[in-house]
Amino acid sequence: MKSVIYAVAVSTVLTGIAMAQPPGRAEHMDRMAILLDLDEYQKTEVQRIMQEQRETARATREAMHDSGQRPSREERVALREQMRDATMTQLQAVLRPEQITKFEVLREMARERGRGRRGRHGEGRDED
Repeated sequence: MKSVIYAVAVSTVLTGIAMAQPPGRAEHMDRMAILLDLDEYQKTEVQRIMQEQRETARATREAMHDSGQRPSREERVALREQMRDATMTQLQAVLRPEQITKFEVLREMARERGRGRRGRHGEGRDED
């Protein structure tokens, strides 16, 4: 009887943990494919483009780290914008104009959600 109760308890906890985890890349891609109404070709191409973008970003970070470079905030922003522009150029070759518009809206919404999580330390505290 104890083992049944234990199994149910463990199952309940693991289910809660699994549901609390953010979606993985596959689930994120599936959700994006639905929201953008991608066909199979587009989904495959978008996955490839995004994977290349992640690999390029990782390689760039590692190269800077290995060289000991510490780019300024402005340089990091410029590099990020350059990479984003390159990604959008590739996506524009695959997606229809209305899909590009939706993609940009979704990306901005994700950016805003991310900003909400990274509030300033101490923000909202009373000044004494």
